[in-house]
Amino acid sequence: MKYPLHAPLYNIDGKTPLKDGAGAVITFKSIATLVLVQAPDKTGEEKYKTFALAVKIESGANENVELDVDEVSRLKRLVGELMPPVVVGRMFDILDQKSAGDDEACVVTRPTICAQA
Repeated sequence: MKYPLHAPLYNIDGKTPLKDGAGAVITFKSIATLVLVQAPDKTGEEKYKTFALAVKIESGANENVELDVDEVSRLKRLVGELMPPVVVGRMFDILDQKSAGDDEACVVTRPTICAQA
């Protein structure tokens, strides 16, 4: 399934974009990359899979990135372990998107979840 790299994450109010310390809007890509490079994986094999996923997301030149079930699972595990609740909620909303059988990057059912790609 495709995921929108540049989708902003919103605060609990669903209207205000989350921003980092420098004032930049926090996106799906910025959180995904952050948790992947900070992953507490234990084995070399797990670390390599996490590294490869980080490279895939960071080097994504397109607006969207194609992720398989294992990659989504890895991201959800790491986001859940390393991020505060509002970020977990917004990232899980994006990662758990429901497709109506098409290949759209983001089927928006609630506009605060992610930006239309």
